[in-house]
Amino acid sequence: AAQQNQYVERNFPYRGFARLDRQLPFGTRRAGRARGGHGAPPALRVALSMAAMRANLSEVMTDNAYAKMFALANQLAMGLREVIARHELPWCVTQVGARTEFQFSRIAPTNGSEAELILDSELEQIIHLFLLNRGMLITPFHNMMLVCPQTQAQDILDFLQVFDACLQLLCAG
Repeated sequence: AAQQNQYVERNFPYRGFARLDRQLPFGTRRAGRARGGHGAPPALRVALSMAAMRANLSEVMTDNAYAKMFALANQLAMGLREVIARHELPWCVTQVGARTEFQFSRIAPTNGSEAELILDSELEQIIHLFLLNRGMLITPFHNMMLVCPQTQAQDILDFLQVFDACLQLLCAG
């Protein structure tokens, strides 16, 4: 516990947590479980969570990362629209920030009820399996893609090529 304290004090300047080598006075012992039952003392879990949030906010969620993500999401959305138009499908593409989704409707749904009405689970499964068999994975419960800071322009181009091949087969049959 003393080593944990030294590590936390050295690496996490926030001092709003209890010392790790002392029993916390409130609800930390439960029947059959040590200190909350999650393998680490509650104060250490809080300290690590705070450190992860701090690192994420300062090193991942940066203006540069968002600028890149939004630019690539625009490229993805435009590419999806072009592929869908080329195959003359009555589908639409919506984009919010780095999130892009295609739907099986000419007009984007405005709420969950409308979204439910345009679901086509068989078509969705066919597209998802086609993509998956070619190394592409999109959100499994709808047709959403989220661009992350590690996404590269080539990833978008590769995806659009595989998506186009999928639609070519669907439209040929």
